[in-house]
Amino acid sequence: MLLKEEAAYAEENPRLVDAMGTSDRAFLSQILSGGTSSDKLSALTLMAQSSPLHNQRALESLKAMAGKKGRQESLKALRALVDLWVGGASPERKLKYLADQPLGHPEVTDRHLIVWAFEDWFKKYFFSLLQILEQLTLDTLTYVRTQALTLVFTLLRDRPEQEQNLLKLMVHKLGDVDKSSYGKYRP
Repeated sequence: MLLKEEAAYAEENPRLVDAMGTSDRAFLSQILSGGTSSDKLSALTLMAQSSPLHNQRALESLKAMAGKKGRQESLKALRALVDLWVGGASPERKLKYLADQPLGHPEVTDRHLIVWAFEDWFKKYFFSLLQILEQLTLDTLTYVRTQALTLVFTLLRDRPEQEQNLLKLMVHKLGDVDKSSYGKYRP
């Protein structure tokens, strides 16, 4: 079904698909196969920005980068994902699970099902990003904890998704021994 949707997307939006010409696609492929980690991060972010629905692999690759042991690479990937999330990849409403959609409605089309299935996947994807962020808020380095908390605050401020878990992460930091990691978020 997703393959049909991708073909329909390319057919209905030839300007958008052609805007990233063959040479651009080849360049992105070259970067992904042999570029630096920063180049790969940029290429994956560009792909995901163009259409998150059609670039789930790019989003999964970004999440894999965010989950790596290297703190700097993890933070860079998470910053890119948070920017992507608040920059328009997610709607300005809470996402819904597929089970919460009106599946029995008589006017539901395959496109509805595709978008709803993606929304379900995206909601679960976001929760997995929060799990990575949670690990970084517990890091031994104050800088890493502070950066992770900044990302949590940005998500809480700009998007309504998973606010209860985001608030839990913020409140948990109030008990942090190092007060500098949450100082600028105190009332």
